[in-house]
Amino acid sequence: MKISYRDFAIDPDTVKVKVGSTIEWTNEDEAPANVTSEGGPMKFASGSMSEGRSFRLRVSRTGVIHYECTLEPVTMNGTIEVVR
Repeated sequence: MKISYRDFAIDPDTVKVKVGSTIEWTNEDEAPANVTSEGGPMKFASGSMSEGRSFRLRVSRTGVIHYECTLEPVTMNGTIEVVR
């Protein structure tokens, strides 16, 4: 599953994937961004990603994961539903 950070928004911002899937976020904005979990079955933080950089995560547990870019949390936040 590929997720883009573009124009200070996330596309798509809500996804449903199966356990074992890999999610890849790519920053397509000139400004730095990050991917940081807000809660749920998995905790993660990408660190700063400059334009063109990506972060990959293999999901290993079912549940709902909320995440955000801590630099633009109002417009850049999303949800991942992980199912069996």
